[in-house]
Amino acid sequence: MGFKRRLVMKRFLFLFILFLSFFNIYSADYYVSSSGTDNGSCGSEGSPCQTIQYALDNKVGAGDTLYIRGGTYRETITIDEDGSSGNVITIQNYPNEVVTIDGTADVSGTWNTYSSVSGSYQLSYSGDNDITQLFVDDVPMVNARWPNAQFNDDSIFSHSTWAQGDEDNSSNGSLTIDEDEHDPRKCCIC
Repeated sequence: MGFKRRLVMKRFLFLFILFLSFFNIYSADYYVSSSGTDNGSCGSEGSPCQTIQYALDNKVGAGDTLYIRGGTYRETITIDEDGSSGNVITIQNYPNEVVTIDGTADVSGTWNTYSSVSGSYQLSYSGDNDITQLFVDDVPMVNARWPNAQFNDDSIFSHSTWAQGDEDNSSNGSLTIDEDEHDPRKCCIC
């Protein structure tokens, strides 16, 4: 009886090892680097893809690992693959490298004074992304308005000091301040 039990255990162990090796055969490692190229042959350590999204959409499947090389990736990422039970997709930084995923877009160009108004600047931007928030040196900038308000002293959240526009008496893109709501001559400097 002991011999048969050992034989069954050996067969079970053999099948279990075969089962595990079957899944390891079909898992792969893929690589992304900001200096890579998105094309059909990318994904190896020596020829990485450039964007995380391309690798996710075209390379990675159940049981695979996606290594992201160090750097900043300015992209929006949508993950619609989740692998399978026991064969998850792993997305991780390359060992000892720091990865930053940043959904913002770099804006470049020359800032010019806006209509000779001191402290007001404009930039012509023709990028693909709508700008909803501007950062300068990682600090959020506040949209131009009167009176000026800031995030750092919470005055941006104080509606009591904001001017109100009078749409009925405004024209051609100029907004007239409704002095019944807020008199700019009585405002303190924020």
